[in-house]
Amino acid sequence: MPIARLASLSGNTFFRLGAPPYSAANVAVPVGIQFPFWPQISDQTSVSAGDIGDPQYLWYLNAVNPALVGTGETVFFAREALFTIPALLATITTTINVKIATDNAFQARMTLTPTIVGLPVIFNFTDGITAQNFVDPGPPFNWQRVYNFTVELPLLATSVGFDLQFEVKTVNYAQPGGTQFTNPAGLLYDIEIGGFLVAPTITAGVPPAITNPLV
Repeated sequence: MPIARLASLSGNTFFRLGAPPYSAANVAVPVGIQFPFWPQISDQTSVSAGDIGDPQYLWYLNAVNPALVGTGETVFFAREALFTIPALLATITTTINVKIATDNAFQARMTLTPTIVGLPVIFNFTDGITAQNFVDPGPPFNWQRVYNFTVELPLLATSVGFDLQFEVKTVNYAQPGGTQFTNPAGLLYDIEIGGFLVAPTITAGVPPAITNPLV
């Protein structure tokens, strides 16, 4: 069956440093100063629609702000995509696999709204304490792991797809006396959706309009 994919690649994810909404001008960029032992996600799936290539760690700058290394930072990232398919003759169930890695902690929310028929469904994913002054007691540390979450979304007969909103609150812990090299930050994600009868058409929401934003 066709698989659709959204992944953290250059130019497709937006950020905010304060309250919503997102701006089309605020596009996340690949992290230039990375910790050499960050985990990676390899693109090993045959993708029928959406993003192709290995996900990249993203941040709102190409490195953490040196003035904020000692206090930590909280940054919000988001994607929105409309998945369109021919009208269904019977109910199908899509399976959505979400992989997330951050340095240091995250809270994520995915809102799925079927088009024409069906009600919004909200999924929340969390790892770590999202307080900038928290001291991770690992090992293993949060930044050493890729977290996997699998959810399902039934699409009823006559449905023509769904809107997907994905937002991540990413927290980089404070490191007093640290530097951009000793306290880097980044977000890595991969969302794969299967169960389609035909490959969907994907339309990006620019900027993403998040109806249930994280705080």
